[in-house]
Amino acid sequence: MSIKDPRAWYKGWISFWVKDTGVASYFIPALFASLLSPLLVALDPIALNMATLFSIVCMYSALAQQSIKMQATEWQSLVVGYQEHVMQQGKIILLLINILMMCNILFIQNVHLAATLGMANALGISLWFLCRVYSHLFTTACYITFTLAILLIIVCEQTPLFFAPTGFVICLTLLLFNKKLGLAYAFKHDALANYLNGVQSGWSPLPDKLPLTNLAHLNKFLFPLSYFVGPALSQYLILLLFISAAALGVNQFYDVSEHALFILCNIILALFMFFHWSKAQRTKSWELLYTLPIYNSIAQAKLALAYSTYKVTILLAVLCFVFCLLINSEPAWQWLLALKFSLVISAGVLASFVIANLSKNSNVIGIYLCLWYGAQMAITVKVVEAKSESTTLLFSVVYLLVTLLLHRYTIAFVNTKH
Repeated sequence: MSIKDPRAWYKGWISFWVKDTGVASYFIPALFASLLSPLLVALDPIALNMATLFSIVCMYSALAQQSIKMQATEWQSLVVGYQEHVMQQGKIILLLINILMMCNILFIQNVHLAATLGMANALGISLWFLCRVYSHLFTTACYITFTLAILLIIVCEQTPLFFAPTGFVICLTLLLFNKKLGLAYAFKHDALANYLNGVQSGWSPLPDKLPLTNLAHLNKFLFPLSYFVGPALSQYLILLLFISAAALGVNQFYDVSEHALFILCNIILALFMFFHWSKAQRTKSWELLYTLPIYNSIAQAKLALAYSTYKVTILLAVLCFVFCLLINSEPAWQWLLALKFSLVISAGVLASFVIANLSKNSNVIGIYLCLWYGAQMAITVKVVEAKSESTTLLFSVVYLLVTLLLHRYTIAFVNTKH
């Protein structure tokens, strides 16, 4: 057994939080949201509310991923002080993020933002403490946590003040009684499989054994994209269809049309972030693809990949158009809005493929996709808010054409070496 070596708390933080694929997918968004939050103080209070919530929840998700890694290996037993060092780093980073958010609250003097901060910590610490013991619950708990976070932002423009004491009570209760959940960080044989399956599947919320996820015809239609992405491709498309149908059903009893497009856009962008992450982590061989009696060369296989991404984009465009058409009750501009919404979402999806084509490193693609997410969200909101303005329709068409051409050109630069 090694002897504990006293080190500064920040030593090795890049290796622990940035270079690890699973942890970095949550740590990098938390870092970006935190650093950008001071810029949002004077610009958009709603965006600041979102940045506060997601920076905290994403950091707790990164801590949960570290916890699952510790359950998957015996490093904490073999290397003295390993667990304490990594967790100390995470707690200090989390504390710094909370301090930054509290400075934002004091600067703008918004008590509702304090309620958001309290609830974000309550959601995040619940996720972390649960995953410290039960690694297989990460995907389900993570989707429930982020869904509650999104609903809190969409439904309440200003977080109700009672969430501040509620969040404090939840955090205090979990801190006092967390040992009742079970032994934290204990080695488990299935934890490594849970971690790797999560990374490679993009943390899809649908189980692999669900009959609807094994759509051979859909996978064949989207080949070779389905070859590289795996089951996450069909799973995400099915999930989007279910979510859209559920939103239309809810809209029959309660008017959610004002928020439905914003929520659908967020879900599509989030799913495609996981989609590209899953594609980047799966080491599928290009040589195997073009040595089969299907394609004669890598260039031909890349061209087929480009066509399959166009098919996915068309399916999403149809879904967005029909959804927007059915959920809006204002006939004066619903056709124009549906067309603009489907065009701008399609262009955003193609832009994500352009980023994936040019990215050679799986860690770098996470940073680029975070920037893409924010930019695409802002563009979509502006286009939707414009409603009947025809200039935004022209912009949407140009945006789509540019991304089409860029994707067709950049497909040649896809990394074929793993």
